[in-house]
Amino acid sequence: MFFFSIGDSLLYHSNKPFSTKDFSIIGLSCAVDHEGAWWYNHCLRSNLNGFNYRQRSISNGKGIVWETWRGLRHSLLATQLAIYPNSESNLVA
Repeated sequence: MFFFSIGDSLLYHSNKPFSTKDFSIIGLSCAVDHEGAWWYNHCLRSNLNGFNYRQRSISNGKGIVWETWRGLRHSLLATQLAIYPNSESNLVA
């Protein structure tokens, strides 16, 4: 296993309501257009719940995407989320 940073494509979605294909508070059809429920913000810079096309080259923003890593035309084949505690040196007093 290896660890590296792929950039922050999630900050853009901070504090946005979770939208699904049949429910959206913001009134946009992002969940339908991008084939996955997510915290959409006019529409996306990431979508880890997108449809798995099992190919890497896709239409803009469709599939499993993380903009700051490979852009919105590259679908990831799989993702794994890991949460680690902050070290004491990163804590703010």
